[in-house]
Amino acid sequence: MIAAASCGSDDDTTGGDNHDNDSDDITISKLTLSRNSAIIATGDTIHLSCVITPANATNKKIIWSSQDPSIAVVSDEGIITALAEGDCEISVKAESYLWPEKCKLHVINPDIYKAVDLGLPSGTKWGSKDAGYRFAWADTENKSIFYWGRYKWCNEAAGVYTLSKYCSENNLKELKKEDDAAYIYGAQKWRTPTKEEFQELIDKCTWTYEDLSHMNYTTYLYVTDGRYKVTGPNGNYIYFDFDGEGYSNYTSRHGEIGVYWSRNIADEKDVNISTPGEDPYKYAYVLVVSKWAKKVEPWARFYGIPIRPVRIE
Repeated sequence: MIAAASCGSDDDTTGGDNHDNDSDDITISKLTLSRNSAIIATGDTIHLSCVITPANATNKKIIWSSQDPSIAVVSDEGIITALAEGDCEISVKAESYLWPEKCKLHVINPDIYKAVDLGLPSGTKWGSKDAGYRFAWADTENKSIFYWGRYKWCNEAAGVYTLSKYCSENNLKELKKEDDAAYIYGAQKWRTPTKEEFQELIDKCTWTYEDLSHMNYTTYLYVTDGRYKVTGPNGNYIYFDFDGEGYSNYTSRHGEIGVYWSRNIADEKDVNISTPGEDPYKYAYVLVVSKWAKKVEPWARFYGIPIRPVRIE
């Protein structure tokens, strides 16, 4: 699909070609899109804007196009509508500028994590699978190495680590949308759960331990593994696997525990139980499950652990 339009600039709010054949042309030197990538659910729309440099370019007429109109279409105002799952590029180019700018679009099913209604009093619908395998808290990048020195919101000076966001200086205690991997990769239809939603799961559901331990006949080692089947009041269920925790460059306690992020910074009183005097902002609440227990407790924010998302209604 191809659509022609005018592109705005820093001092041009009216649009139009602004082409004056009686004066010397001022050529475009750069086009800048408001974003270069996006994840969107089928049926949703997003608006791309474009800025021209210089602002007083003579001919500002631009053309929008979709690489695959069966996946997404774009209007002459830069409004993208997602039609089907898949990947495609949305391009914009100017009549007087040869180099197009592109936005990589990933279109997903809005129920990507398969929402399950467990019949909970809150009405919360839980994803039947994780939103990514390994994330540090408030970090949207799936990494392979986890410690304070690699944590996104941590600064190091002379061996001292200080937090730059979700800290005492800004008093942020709940995950923002822009730092929520479940929200971003779930096309804004999902989010990381609260500690209260985890506690509701513990209090209102039936938890059945399933032993998945087995012999690995390649290594001839016995592998400890397990999971919980969590059945809601209405009989529907989800599973929580024992995937361990990402620490440094390896996974520890795989098959022994499962740990899942909440969206909440831990309270000082709960942090002091295990690490007295520590900065509570260094910890976020998690759901921890093992063969012997299931509980919500503080966990250091740099660990790499899964997110079990809940549906945004």
